[in-house]
Amino acid sequence: MDSTVQTLAFGVSDLPKVNATLNTVCTVLLVLGFLLIRRRQIKGHITCMALALAVSAAFLVCYLIYHYSAGHVKFTHEGPVRTFYYILLISHVILAIVIVPMVIMTVVPALRRRYDRHTRIARMTLPLWLYVSVTGVIVYLMLYVWFPSAEAAPAVPPAKPAAEGNYPEFIGEAGLVFSPSVSVNRASVEADSFTATFSINNQTGRPVKITKVDSSCSCLSAKADRDLLRPGEAATVSATYSISKMAAGEAVKKIYVETDHPQNPRTELTVVVAIDPAFEIEPKMVTWVQGESPAPKRIRLRSLRDEPVHVVSAESSRDSVSCRVITETPGRDYWLELTPESTDKIILGMLKIETDSKIKKLRKQMAYFAVQAPGRQERGTAGIP
Repeated sequence: MDSTVQTLAFGVSDLPKVNATLNTVCTVLLVLGFLLIRRRQIKGHITCMALALAVSAAFLVCYLIYHYSAGHVKFTHEGPVRTFYYILLISHVILAIVIVPMVIMTVVPALRRRYDRHTRIARMTLPLWLYVSVTGVIVYLMLYVWFPSAEAAPAVPPAKPAAEGNYPEFIGEAGLVFSPSVSVNRASVEADSFTATFSINNQTGRPVKITKVDSSCSCLSAKADRDLLRPGEAATVSATYSISKMAAGEAVKKIYVETDHPQNPRTELTVVVAIDPAFEIEPKMVTWVQGESPAPKRIRLRSLRDEPVHVVSAESSRDSVSCRVITETPGRDYWLELTPESTDKIILGMLKIETDSKIKKLRKQMAYFAVQAPGRQERGTAGIP
């Protein structure tokens, strides 16, 4: 578990940055596509808008994965900036829903060469699409960069965890002792929740009141067992993390403890929860290069649990890509064979896998497939063994 906090590999926690990057790229492509069509450069316009569609589709996949795995991240700052953030967020979410059918209504006439209708609808779609893309970046910046929840966080914890998976205590400037500063835990996949505890010891020489205990996510609730700490007294902060939708992997969540002590107004504590995977899906994504032979490619799914788990079905999100389930060892080992009708068009899709696991959150698994443009590095591609 040393690497859990020390160097978290690319995973769910990195997706907000990916989403912001995709929104930025989409914004650039939309603006460039608009400028090109104003100059009657139709081929360049089509290329930019097709890429914008692909980037938006990739964003949607990443967005759904992140919020399914991590839940809702709260904006913890108060005052006018909080009001502005939620106005921006609500308008962004509403228009993000509205823009999907509008984009379809814009693209279809273009594909049918009804350019007059395409132009009329595009005049409404483009500004809304740009607004959604730009506000998506602003929401990310406000939540993670400009007003991060870790605004008054203490120094970075030491590189290696102490005994029992916890980091050593953090001592505030005036003698408030928080122990541990980071709690690293392993939870069972069967569990719906997990509780980590922290102690706050008042060594300041004066009474200290805990004014607020909050968390970075709606999936994490935290509270202190007492509000007033006299000199020498301690309080226990209990943090209960809902892992009912977390099937595997690691999650890092923050707790914020606010006090009335001027030198310790806000302290950040960290909860790390890890769940061992129940399945091994390798590769997680198969790819074809645009124009290559549409040969079948396989994804291997192995159950890592003691009891057998069978693959009931595997459904492709794209009609143009079929999937066949091949049983290697019943209840243990399966191949999912994907075959595209052709590789002429760039596509991105999901493979929805259903199992008969007794644990509800393990019944549905996901893998991915794509037809990529030539020249892009292929990642996670596997051929038939």
